[in-house]
Parts: sequence; C-alpha cells; structure tokens
Amino acid sequence: MTPLASSSGSFLISPDIGLMFWTLLVFLISLYILNKMVFPRIRDALDPVQVHLASGELSVKKTTAAIEQILIRRALQKTKGNRTRAADLLEISHRALLYKIKDYKITDL
Repeated sequence: MTPLASSSGSFLISPDIGLMFWTLLVFLISLYILNKMVFPRIRDALDPVQVHLASGELSVKKTTAAIEQILIRRALQKTKGNRTRAADLLEISHRALLYKIKDYKITDL
C-alpha cells in the first residue's frame, strides 16, 4: 500500500482509495436502481390488494369483500385486537364490525 504522505510532505492518493471510491459508487448506483425499480415491484407483489386486482377478478362484490377483509385485519392489528377502536378507525359501528368478523371468519385477532 502506498503511504498517504511522501517524505517531502506532499500527500499521495492510495490506489486502494480509488478502488474504494469506485466500489462505493457502484454500490450507491445499485441501491438507487433497487429503490426505484425493484423494491416497488416487490412491495406491490406482496400487497394483498394488488394481488387480488392482478388476479383479473372483475366482480365488484368479491373485490370489495377482499379489500374489506384486509382493512379489518389491519385495523385489528393496529389496535392490538381492540374491536371498538378498530370499528372507530374503519368508521363503522361496533356491531357491523362484529358481523363482518364473523362473516369473513377472521379468527387471528
């Protein structure tokens, strides 16, 4: 490895520094590409709403039911199973939420 300073006191750039710079640059470009192109596709593939819509289902009733189930599960997760608060988040009555939980057979509270 070349020293950072010569005997005359002037600074030299180590060849390792250049290699580190190019490695870092390639890494940052790779992260940018992943963030802009790959991660959104992965996120969309994991999103249950996107999965349902991509299935080609055209029934408004089935699609609405699927989205409703997802929202109910998310509200229950956010409220740690508190159905009263989940109903408030969903802007439906507590009774309607209980009916939907039973109707959709949501048991993982």
